Formats: sequence, C-alpha cells, structure tokens
Amino acid sequence: MADCTMLGSCPFYNDNLVNMPAIAGSLKNRFCRDEFESCARYRVSTALGKEMVPGNLFPHEKSTADMLLQNHKQ
Repeated sequence: MADCTMLGSCPFYNDNLVNMPAIAGSLKNRFCRDEFESCARYRVSTALGKEMVPGNLFPHEKSTADMLLQNHKQ
C-alpha cells in the first residue's frame, strides 16, 4: 500500500471540495492511501496537468475522467 504522491496538494484529500460526500473517508482510504493510480483526479492530473482537474471531480468518477481524457485527445 502506497500513498498518492499528490496528497499534499489534492483538494479532495484536504477536504477543500464543495459537497464532500459522506463516504469521503472510505474514498480517501481506497484512492489516496492505496489505489491512487486509479483515482480519477490523479489520472487527469498526471495526463493533462493539475489545472485541468475539475474542482468537483471525485476519485471514484472513472467514467468522467475517461471522458475528459478522451475529449483532450480529440
């Protein structure tokens, strides 16, 4: 288990997103502390840059990340 390399600056991990879900703790354990490479925010950030990560994107929103990455390719 490895921590995400972006913990210090991630708005989700640092509770800076609007309307944080009640399940934020379990999402943090899963995506920030273990499976960070599958985190939607991490994927978009590493592929497109931090500035391209929507402020309302949550770690489990894989389909939204896929759409953003696909749209960028076009």
